[in-house]
Amino acid sequence: MQVTALEYLKQMRQLPPEEQLKHSKDIIAASQQVVKDTGSMIPVLGMLLHIRQRPFTEDMFPQFEPLFSTRVPPRSILKTARQVGKSSSFAAKTIIMSAMIPFFQTLTVTPQYEMTRRYSSNYIRPMIEFSPIKAAVIDTNCEKSVLQKTLSNQSMMHFSFAFLNADRVRGIPSDRIHFDEFQDIDCAFVPEIEQTMGRSKWRITDISGTPKTLDNGIEVEWSKSSMAEWFIPCECGYTNNPCIDSDGMSMIGDETLICAKCKHPVDGTTGYWYHEHSDRRNEYVGYHVPQFILPFHYDNKRN
Repeated sequence: MQVTALEYLKQMRQLPPEEQLKHSKDIIAASQQVVKDTGSMIPVLGMLLHIRQRPFTEDMFPQFEPLFSTRVPPRSILKTARQVGKSSSFAAKTIIMSAMIPFFQTLTVTPQYEMTRRYSSNYIRPMIEFSPIKAAVIDTNCEKSVLQKTLSNQSMMHFSFAFLNADRVRGIPSDRIHFDEFQDIDCAFVPEIEQTMGRSKWRITDISGTPKTLDNGIEVEWSKSSMAEWFIPCECGYTNNPCIDSDGMSMIGDETLICAKCKHPVDGTTGYWYHEHSDRRNEYVGYHVPQFILPFHYDNKRN
């Protein structure tokens, strides 16, 4: 009986590493087929990557699903609060894209070396090391240093930092650049860093960070994007906009997330992305994720 690519992956993840290694090409081919058929990396995300020994998708909320679509715009920005899963989500995206596309090169840039080291060592490395099919994506010849990691398909992940200047990234070829903690990076460095994609057919720029103030680069870039907010409908008929300039403060109840109008509890996972500038979605998509719209914050009374 013929099995689907998804069923095949479920079977492979149960095998010991030495058996997975024998089927590594088939495992990656099946993953690629699933991603192609569904238009999303999410169906294979939980199978390929674990976080804290659990499938990555178990604790992933719908707000982050667009990050894993195969419809990748040239530029994107994720403006978030602290502790919402930004770093782990982008780490997963970097690994999945690297595993799916041979010879793909990603450059992650943060403001400081310690941020870069922490991102590489605390997010990227554990996801690779504890992947259920680790043997299919890395081998003994793969580079595993803090500033550079490679997969068995020859995709590379570079990690650097640019606080005072962009000199360190010169000479690193890349297909995708992820700027993390962008609020502390000088915007003047961006064009020079993006020159590392000069010969790439992909040229993807992803930006993420927490603004902290209204006077920094991430706010400048956010204003150029589609500026999507997570709208949350209420049974009373009102649609809540969690932007701080709209319903944000009125949605923070004493015990949980509430409707800004009727004050009854609302479910943050029932929302949808509304793009203020929908005409920009295909070129520069932007998403805003405030802390209080995520269940692990608003369902916790201590928070």
